[in-house]
Amino acid sequence: MTGEATFDQLFLRSGFSGARHDDNGSRWDFSSPDLNESARALFRHVDSVIQALGLSDYTFLASIELDVEAGRFPDLLVQYFRDVIGADDRPFFIAPVRHIPGEGSRVGRLTFAAQSGDLACILRHDAGIRWGSALRVWGLQVDQEHVRDLVALTPFDARERAILARRSRAAWIAADDLDELALWLSSAVSSVERRRIEQLGR
Repeated sequence: MTGEATFDQLFLRSGFSGARHDDNGSRWDFSSPDLNESARALFRHVDSVIQALGLSDYTFLASIELDVEAGRFPDLLVQYFRDVIGADDRPFFIAPVRHIPGEGSRVGRLTFAAQSGDLACILRHDAGIRWGSALRVWGLQVDQEHVRDLVALTPFDARERAILARRSRAAWIAADDLDELALWLSSAVSSVERRRIEQLGR
C-alpha cells in the first residue's frame, strides 16, 4: 500500500497496489500454482496478524461472503457452528441474502468475532477450500465495546464504511483468489506493533 492509502481505498479494491510495506500498512503475496495452498498460507498469515495486533480490549471481526448456489453459504454456516469452538458464545451476524445486480447470483455474509485458526476451519472443504464465485474475505479490529454496534455493518456500503473507518483500529482484505492480503493500520497502532507487522513479511 502507498503512504496515501486510506481505509476507503482498502475496500474500494485499490489495496493491492503500491509498496509492500509502509507506516499505513502492508501487503503480502502468497501466489502458488495451487490456489488451495495460497489460501492456506494467507489464513496462516491472518492468524499472525491477529496475534501481532492482539489486545485484550479489542476484537477482530472477520467476514466471509459466499454465493448461496449449490448450498455453499448454508454449508459454511453449518461448518461455523459445528467446528468453531465457542461459536455460539461469540458475537456474530448473518446478513440477509442479497442479489448481485447483473450477475443473477445471490450472496450471503457471515461476520463473527475471530480467533486464530477460525478462517481455515470455516473455509475448509474436503482436501481444499470452499471456493465460490462470490467469495470475499476481510476483517476489522474494533474496540470490544463497539462490537455489538458494528458486527452487522459492511465496508462495501459507503455510509457504513464511514462508520467503520472511524471505529476500526486495523483492517485487512484478501484478494478474490485468496492469494494476496492487504492490511491498513490506523494511527492508534503503536510503533512496536508496526514493527511486528513489518517483520511478518521477512
